Parts: sequence; C-alpha cells; structure tokens
Amino acid sequence: MQQLRLATAKTKSERRYDLDWLRVLAVLLLVYFHTAAIFYTGDLGEFYVKNDSSSNEMERFILFVHQWHMPLFFLLSGAGTWFALSFRTPGEYVIERFKRLFIPFLFGTLVIVPPQVYYRLLSNPDYQDSYIRPLAKG
Repeated sequence: MQQLRLATAKTKSERRYDLDWLRVLAVLLLVYFHTAAIFYTGDLGEFYVKNDSSSNEMERFILFVHQWHMPLFFLLSGAGTWFALSFRTPGEYVIERFKRLFIPFLFGTLVIVPPQVYYRLLSNPDYQDSYIRPLAKG
C-alpha cells in the first residue's frame, strides 16, 4: 500500500509542461481563428459576424487551421484525461470534470450565446422581434 501511495505521488508531481504550452498556444490561436472567420465566406460553416468584404489571406488561414485545430484539442483532452486518471478514480474524475465544466457551460449557454443569436437574427431584415420577446413566447 505504501508503494502505491509513493508511485501515485510521484506520478502526480510529474507535470507535462509541453502539453500545457501546446494547450495555451491552441487557445490563443482561437482568438486569431475567430477574428479571421469574420472575413471568411467559404463552406466550412457560417459565422455570426460577417464583414462585407472577404479576404483571401484570411480564407487560407482559416482553411489551414481548421484542418488540425479541433483534433489538437481532442488530443490534448485525451492526454489530460490519461494523466488525470493515473491518480484519480474514474468517479473522482467525472465529479471533478462536472464541477469544472458545468458552470462555464451553463454561463455560456445563458449569458454568452443568446446575444450572439439575437445579433445574428437582427442581420435578417425580416426579423422584427425585440431581444426579450422570443423569451416570452417560450
């Protein structure tokens, strides 16, 4: 039992800074990716905010980053899960993930997304409702 505790403590103290920095850089790249999406008119999906003019450079940037950016996040998430499960039980891991992710998810769903959707609806000239009215229709 003592050896197991020592092995767990040793595993817990080994930090993968390369993965941490890769995650930081991937998140920072999101800022540039979503800014470039304003100037993108291709078929990868429609962004909420559009500029009247497009940019070939931004389109190439979007197409390049789009190929590997989300798979990179899945790789980093899987690596983080692998290392976290080396010193947590699956139940502890699920509870911790729920606590750390549910509140930001709830905040984003209730506070950040509705204004984006409303702004998108306003870009349609036929849309005449106020921000509150669709909520009241329920």
